[in-house]
Amino acid sequence: MDKRNLFLDQFLRQSSLQSSYLATQLLQKFFPRYVAFLSAYIWFTPVRKRPSKHFVRLSEASTTTLLQTRKYPILLRTWGKQSTQQHFVLVHGWAGRWDQFSVLIDYLVEAGHRVSVVDFPAHGESPGMSTDLREWFEVLNLAQNSKSFSEPIYVCHSFGLAAVSHAVLQMGLKAKAIVAINSPTRLQYILDQFVRMTRLDARVVPHLLEKVSKRTQGAEQTVTIDIKKLSEKVPLLFIADQDDKHVDFSEHGPLQKILGERFIRTEGLGHNRILESAILQKCISEFVRSLDVAFPIPPLREQRH
Repeated sequence: MDKRNLFLDQFLRQSSLQSSYLATQLLQKFFPRYVAFLSAYIWFTPVRKRPSKHFVRLSEASTTTLLQTRKYPILLRTWGKQSTQQHFVLVHGWAGRWDQFSVLIDYLVEAGHRVSVVDFPAHGESPGMSTDLREWFEVLNLAQNSKSFSEPIYVCHSFGLAAVSHAVLQMGLKAKAIVAINSPTRLQYILDQFVRMTRLDARVVPHLLEKVSKRTQGAEQTVTIDIKKLSEKVPLLFIADQDDKHVDFSEHGPLQKILGERFIRTEGLGHNRILESAILQKCISEFVRSLDVAFPIPPLREQRH
């Protein structure tokens, strides 16, 4: 998506979201069903993040494969050769984009690994105004079936874990291991946060859930992740920052008991900046080496602002 189209997309998206938000505040006490319709629109419509300063450089260095979904063509970008050490697939979160992982991509490629990324529909450089989990499942499945794909280690930021975990547990997605970073694991928590941010009246919420469920055919229930079951099927490392303002650290209490040493707490990195940290690179390298697979270690990188 070029800069002009990106600006227009952002303008239309922000304008429609703001209009929908104002309408919900004015109408929800009298017309809860109509407000639920507007709220569902906001629910499925992510704010498109701007490209990072590394986007052009990394884009030009990648090889691309076109994944043709039922609605949109999606680019699968890859760095490194198929014969290299490990294959990492980096999965962004809601309202995220692949080049948030720029520093980690550089680190992994420098270590001789193969790295793949996509922007899910309505995110980053991919087309679309709205999206849902079923479309994310479709993209993951298409990526796995591409000729150049091998059994990877998935690195999932935030909401990205919801798509990958269900695909691994129920849809046959193959994973050597999973790294989760600042990920919510309960639908109720996401719903509570959405209600708080949009200031929805309690009378609207049941109608909202009805509309969400109708569009996704119940797929939103898979946002709630059975961490114990997932960790029993594939090796799982969960990293959570104590200062994350998007997913409260208290949400992860039960996970620490389930995962033990494979639950890592960081501090002062927040929800997104952790992706640029040398701490993340160190956690991933040590985790992968604990799986008894090769992981050459280059010097750690950290984004300087």
